[in-house]
Amino acid sequence: MVGKYTQFQWAYEILWVLASLIISVIACWSIKAYIREDFFWYIFGNMFLGLNYLRWIIFPRHSPVMYSFWFKMVMLLLNIPITLFVVRYFMAAMEVFDSFNFSFGDQAGQLVEFGTPLEVIFYVKQLTVFTISSFLVLILIFEIRALQLIFKWRQVPQSLLK
Repeated sequence: MVGKYTQFQWAYEILWVLASLIISVIACWSIKAYIREDFFWYIFGNMFLGLNYLRWIIFPRHSPVMYSFWFKMVMLLLNIPITLFVVRYFMAAMEVFDSFNFSFGDQAGQLVEFGTPLEVIFYVKQLTVFTISSFLVLILIFEIRALQLIFKWRQVPQSLLK
């Protein structure tokens, strides 16, 4: 365990967040004009969070926030409503894509803009399936990894064990 975090560790954390932001923008920006605004932010947010979860799973020692017991506990609790929200929105989106009813969105308006080429619609569907399924798997792996790190680094507070 590291007691103090160096500026290098925090710079590494910020660079990873910027890198995941840039990767998410590059992957999602081409479809922004063809889909609804909230659906764009949903795909973008899933990709951004998925890349950060991947980093926290693979490189926990390089992230200063992963050394915090309370950060891991908050994330363990926040992942439950995040998972339910992601699954609900994913099921609504897949119902629209699978029924080829592109004019009926998630309870309001359109999911895909009128006049969108079929190739773009298929790309949006593939991007949606990939980002959401990988994000759900990463949430599950993060839950396991966070619990493993709590016990491996002996971070359980003594007040919780009494």
